[in-house]
Amino acid sequence: MVKSCIILCCTLTLAFFSLAPRVVAAEKAKDAPAEPTLDEQVKELQLLGLLITADQKTIGAATSEAAYFMFADRKDHQPKAESFKLPEKGNWLDGKPVLGEKAKAEKIHPLFVRLVRRMGYNEVSVYAADVHYGVNSYANFKLYKFGYRKDDERRGKQREVLLGDADYVLKLP
Repeated sequence: MVKSCIILCCTLTLAFFSLAPRVVAAEKAKDAPAEPTLDEQVKELQLLGLLITADQKTIGAATSEAAYFMFADRKDHQPKAESFKLPEKGNWLDGKPVLGEKAKAEKIHPLFVRLVRRMGYNEVSVYAADVHYGVNSYANFKLYKFGYRKDDERRGKQREVLLGDADYVLKLP
């Protein structure tokens, strides 16, 4: 009987010590705010005035249309793909046509950095054109598509985002 009680006590003690960290971690996770989804982060950035989309259909349509105007401008329809890394100082968005008229840049910059770090983007493709086409038509834009290098296993599995005025490009005649 005593032996059974000792075994039971040892078993309960081991169970307590193995489960206690899990219970504490679960309590902390319950109290911590949930990490926003990519769509939630993009929506918040849009509301603050950043011209950004994570809608893959819009990205595909805008970059396809952009390639047409790039060909008319330079006879090259391929975007310029560059390795991407956030700068040590300053803001990557500075000087780029990706902020709307009443954008709140001071709020956008840290949220953009958070999104890029979370997604781990390591490549940016630049679609740009400044061209007269047709008789009286003109196109001037820059779009930045964030994604992953060809050798990165996340390519095609993780969603991309597009910065710039995709609506402008899609509405060009």
